[in-house]
Amino acid sequence: MIKNAILSDTEASVTRKQNTTDTNITVSLTRIQISKQPKVTSFMNVMGRNSLKTKKIYETGLVHFQDFLNDKYNGTHSLETIVEAISKNQVDPYALIDDFISLENSNTRVVRVKK
Repeated sequence: MIKNAILSDTEASVTRKQNTTDTNITVSLTRIQISKQPKVTSFMNVMGRNSLKTKKIYETGLVHFQDFLNDKYNGTHSLETIVEAISKNQVDPYALIDDFISLENSNTRVVRVKK
């Protein structure tokens, strides 16, 4: 795992895709990737001031969103750079959110109970 911690974001993205069967590796690499983003780290620290649980919930959501950005933009956008792209009208925020929600909904397992 120490080896993975020193990978660049591009190498982490490639490694993540090579290990699609190992969810733990994917999540760990994405967590490393977002921990290298100062604005995201600052946001996470603010969220965690009063509750570690709240921080972890936000972090999990950001990991999912970063994975989505890695796949959609082939690693060219991060949580920090996507905000700039939206503000410069290079990315449609409504389409971005719609695509992310669609992906999350397709990944959600639905449990049906027979009555």
